[in-house]
Amino acid sequence: MTNVVNLNIRVRSVHIIFTEKELSVFLVPLVTNEHTLPIGTYPLLTKDKFIGQINRIPILELQNGAKDLAIDFYILIKPGMLSEAPEGGKWFSFQEASQLSNDISSVIGQTLKKLREDLNYQPIEYNLLPEHFTLADVQSLYELILGKKLNRGNFYRKMKSLDMLEPIGTQKTGNAYRSPILYTFNKNYFKKTEEGLFKEF
Repeated sequence: MTNVVNLNIRVRSVHIIFTEKELSVFLVPLVTNEHTLPIGTYPLLTKDKFIGQINRIPILELQNGAKDLAIDFYILIKPGMLSEAPEGGKWFSFQEASQLSNDISSVIGQTLKKLREDLNYQPIEYNLLPEHFTLADVQSLYELILGKKLNRGNFYRKMKSLDMLEPIGTQKTGNAYRSPILYTFNKNYFKKTEEGLFKEF
């Protein structure tokens, strides 16, 4: 006689936005004053999104005689692409979220590790930055993901050499000598994703 083992598939989604030079994750209420990651299908986005799998190999956990197969995904949300968030849900900075529980802290750590890997091969910045941005915005995003400070001069030269960005003018700040240049993405560059990007950061 074959033993039957119950297998539960748990799909968690880590919704990420980049605003005010900070990476934030969306959490849903668990009980009073407690939050957790969304599980299963979650209609938080419009059709414009980028999804990446956090754990290349699903995590198999055994609890109370039942096996849980955990599959975690990160979903990048471009500014302005949010639909209405469910009542009670809340955005937390990565630092805040990682202090809520060991489980969330573990997933946040895995997410950053995966983003760091994907930064060289996937259009991560394209899916987190707004339509117009400065090079300082790009550098801030890279530093958050990589977890380290980058030399400004070297970073700017690297980004310009990739043919990834297109200048569109200057941002009005009231000081003509310090007005930063605004950029948009060269969409033709990101079409190379199918062939494989390699940015070496």
